[in-house]
Amino acid sequence: MFRQTLTILFTILQLYVFWRAGSIPALKRRLPRWALPLTGVALWVIFVLGLHFGHNGAGTAAAAVELVGMTWMATLFLLFACLFSVDLATGFGFLFPRVAPVLRGWALLAGGALSAVALVQGLRPPAVIDYEVRLAGLPGSWTGRRS
Repeated sequence: MFRQTLTILFTILQLYVFWRAGSIPALKRRLPRWALPLTGVALWVIFVLGLHFGHNGAGTAAAAVELVGMTWMATLFLLFACLFSVDLATGFGFLFPRVAPVLRGWALLAGGALSAVALVQGLRPPAVIDYEVRLAGLPGSWTGRRS
């Protein structure tokens, strides 16, 4: 049940993000008409394959597809949050029809930058720092004890 719900929500978010990305003038000028839909379908398939096959431990390739799919899901959420914020501020393009597509482009860049920062932070090893704690009145037999 959870997988189906997640897939439905992910699909709705992806449709929204690619629909709004299709209205960005810079992307319209630089990409062929088929590029965004094809990219969207490819990323959706990777997500679904990773969600349904990667989690069951079906090997290294499945785990890699799951990692890519889940990374795309997180990226998609950040892109959605940025694009939706711009849409709310511009009344979904009705309040400022000339600047709304440009602002959506900036929102897409902001979402991409947030995703890059999140990926770098998520993949770096945690910092481990040792502290020496001194407690007054601690019996000598407890010195150096860890648990």
